Amino acid sequence: MYKKIPLKDLIEMIDDGIVLLDKNYDIVLFNKKAKSLNGLNYNEIKSKKFHNIFPELNNSNSLMLRVLHGSPSIADYYQNISNECGSKSSLLISCYPIYENDEIVASMEIYKDITKMELLSNKLCSLHINNRKLFDNIPDVLKNGTVYKCESIIGNSAAIKKAKKTIISIGDLDSSVLIYGETGVGKELFVQAIHNIGDRYKYPFISQNCAALPENLMESIMFGSVKGSYTGAEDKLGLFELADNGVLFLDEINSMPMTLQVKLLRVIQDKKIRRIGDTKFRDVNVRVIASMNEKPSDAIKNGRLREDLYYRLNSTEIEIPPLRDRKEDIELFVNYYINVFNIVLNKNIEGISKNALKILVDYDWPGNVRELKHTIESIMNLKEGSEINTDDIKYKIKDMEKHRSAIDNSSEEQKENNENRNSMQYKLREYETEIICSALKMSGGNKTKAAKLLKIPKQTLNNKLIRLKIK
Repeated sequence: MYKKIPLKDLIEMIDDGIVLLDKNYDIVLFNKKAKSLNGLNYNEIKSKKFHNIFPELNNSNSLMLRVLHGSPSIADYYQNISNECGSKSSLLISCYPIYENDEIVASMEIYKDITKMELLSNKLCSLHINNRKLFDNIPDVLKNGTVYKCESIIGNSAAIKKAKKTIISIGDLDSSVLIYGETGVGKELFVQAIHNIGDRYKYPFISQNCAALPENLMESIMFGSVKGSYTGAEDKLGLFELADNGVLFLDEINSMPMTLQVKLLRVIQDKKIRRIGDTKFRDVNVRVIASMNEKPSDAIKNGRLREDLYYRLNSTEIEIPPLRDRKEDIELFVNYYINVFNIVLNKNIEGISKNALKILVDYDWPGNVRELKHTIESIMNLKEGSEINTDDIKYKIKDMEKHRSAIDNSSEEQKENNENRNSMQYKLREYETEIICSALKMSGGNKTKAAKLLKIPKQTLNNKLIRLKIK
């Protein structure tokens, strides 16, 4: 026997806050997560209108009201809230209109709690600040916080020799640098080498991945904030101030939102920053080095990089070619990682056979140096003999090719999903998938029972499983 569970109860299981407001300003849906974030109980929601529950919200500062009155969908809006219990949360909010006969009849708000993510980011900034305070008491040779120098770069290919020559020639310059190459080629190694060659090696080296954080939070971390500029804001140094006199490395610059790219361009040009909520500008002396995992021309063409920012960054441009285009370097990497993992894994592998090495050289290495490193580590974990042979390599390469084939088969679908992930249609598809999966889980995978839980015919469920590609 199983209990019928209505759709509303399934929504309660979702770990995102979901609120539905109709045109009469009645809250018709307010799930458990939303209640906990806002510190409200069921009776408060049931007996009051929207304006009574949230008196501080109006048409200008409420996403739900704006969308209800005709504004377009809003995706991933960053906001701090404090509920009646005094609990503070940081949210990413998306809001969508609900239509009936081409008329907006309700607005739906979905918000994710990113409080822990923001807390970790702030702790990282605090660590940078504390490290900065200790700088004066640390010997110069230890101050840069980086481990790679020009001699750390492995490779005898013409492309690597050219890149190393460029690094040496620009080490003492202050101009920006743009480094690009596929994921896994080792771009940060080249960035650290530039830092350690120049006069800035005594000062901070700070790295930030531009794809890791939402736009509003990223802006606060980069430029800092002043107390009261937004709910919960404190006086805080940004990465530019923390990297003063040193280097700020912006990884995956092509993932930075366009509006933030405009502000970054202005900082690089003027060498001044203004903290969020501040009225004054502060001078900064920072060398910006940016990297990206695609050609700049492709990023500009596809709207991921502003052309004016590109021209500002590419005072020096360095391309790190993929490993498949510099196969003469593969043997050097293999021998290097054998020596490294002999120490790490307490092994005594003397080398690799010629035939085994040929297999590695012939492989395309879509994951580049990073993939090669993990391959050698994986083989040596299980290796008992003194030499890596063809049997060791063939098994591992076959497994890697199988994995790569699975990734390639889904790449087109993933590309389409990425392009449309902010659309209402995509969000609803994602939401529908989550509800169906919850019903299947509760019914132990029984489609007939799941269809009854969802109150839809079994054939309709089967059609949805095929359309949504749920297995």
